[in-house]
Amino acid sequence: MSKKLHRISIQITPGQYELLKSSVRPGVSISGLIRKAINKYLKEEWDIERRDFVEKMMKDLDRLKEEAKKDTKVLL
Repeated sequence: MSKKLHRISIQITPGQYELLKSSVRPGVSISGLIRKAINKYLKEEWDIERRDFVEKMMKDLDRLKEEAKKDTKVLL
């Protein structure tokens, strides 16, 4: 099963190009390095968003528990 890749064009600085070029070796292309960097960046961003979501949900849950306690006291 082959993955369809999309061709894009980016502009990088000469220094970035030289660093990428110096990292190329058999089986590792500049394109592969860029894809790997994009994946790492997106994973880190996703992990941050997921962590923030979980923290918000935990705060909401704590708030709901407190409201439930108050409602229970009113009923007693």
